[in-house]
Amino acid sequence: MDKKALMTKLKHMKLPVMAEQYELQMADPAYGQLSFDERFSELIEMEYASRVNHTIERYIKNAHFYDSSANMEAINYDPERRLDRSQMEELATNNYLEKGLNVIFVGAEVRI
Repeated sequence: MDKKALMTKLKHMKLPVMAEQYELQMADPAYGQLSFDERFSELIEMEYASRVNHTIERYIKNAHFYDSSANMEAINYDPERRLDRSQMEELATNNYLEKGLNVIFVGAEVRI
């Protein structure tokens, strides 16, 4: 099967990231050193990661957050806000979910 037909079929099957990564692999001679399994695994990983990221982005968009561009790096830790940076970073890991804990925000205080 020629490369163009393969790319068309991948896109038709809704595997655009896999098609893009396949093109990149074909253009890079370093990929010739990898086994079929390694190359195929990388194609699958890239497609999977793209789908997971797209799902997360869709969830964020559908949640209608006040500020959907907010992120942990943009938090203002001025002393008058009394935010504990290490505690906020711990909350960002979502470990409290695995432990079955609740998080209650009371003003500037956080109680776990």
